[in-house]
Amino acid sequence: MIINNVKYRGHAQIYLQGHNALEPIDLNSNSMNYYVGCSASKILIRDHRTDAAQAAKRALKGLDEDKFADIFNQPGLIEIRASDDQAEIEIYDGIATNKSPTLWLGVISNSKMAVFDIDWEMLKPVGNSHVAFVAIVR
Repeated sequence: MIINNVKYRGHAQIYLQGHNALEPIDLNSNSMNYYVGCSASKILIRDHRTDAAQAAKRALKGLDEDKFADIFNQPGLIEIRASDDQAEIEIYDGIATNKSPTLWLGVISNSKMAVFDIDWEMLKPVGNSHVAFVAIVR
């Protein structure tokens, strides 16, 4: 996927919600790539943060699985490119301030999702009772 329509570029706090919210793909030495939910969502994350990539690789080996979300949920410099039916999100090491938005992503189960002031969102069905989502919230 290559999408040129930039929806957001800047620093953000990152918040991953839900079990099995990311499907890892294309493991390489310096980064991790994921689909939010699964490939059917067409929401691709390319995480270039070294600590997050190492934590993911350890979790995939069954090591320190409980630490992954805390490490993944660190601030980052992000760029979101999206079309009507797909999104690509690049994440690099970065900082967040009180004024930074939150990149909120995960999978909704049983149609339950907390409400925030949302600047941009994409929701994609990934099964009968699950929806993959990504959002910029304030």
